Amino acid sequence: MKCPKCATEVQAEAVYCHVCGARLDDPLAAADSQAAEAEGKQNFSQRVEVSRAKSDVGEQDLWQGGFSPRAMVGVWILCGVITVVALIATAFLTPVAWMVTIPALLL
Repeated sequence: MKCPKCATEVQAEAVYCHVCGARLDDPLAAADSQAAEAEGKQNFSQRVEVSRAKSDVGEQDLWQGGFSPRAMVGVWILCGVITVVALIATAFLTPVAWMVTIPALLL
């Protein structure tokens, strides 16, 4: 069941709307709300049509360009330098114990 004034869903046994406080068993309010709802739907559909007519603008290209591989050269060089530095740091900072155990395993 819906409230005739605010169209909020209310319990079937409720006497008053819990949102707006309107009396739910008033027959005049129910008739007025149905007429207002029909008029509101008509007004809404008219407003939608008007806004669609105003907003139908053709598509525009904002940028006509392409990807340049040369633009990424600096990034590739930076990634290479970071990788080499990380490998060198790993070689110097890790313990040398694993280098000793590998030849022992081969014997």
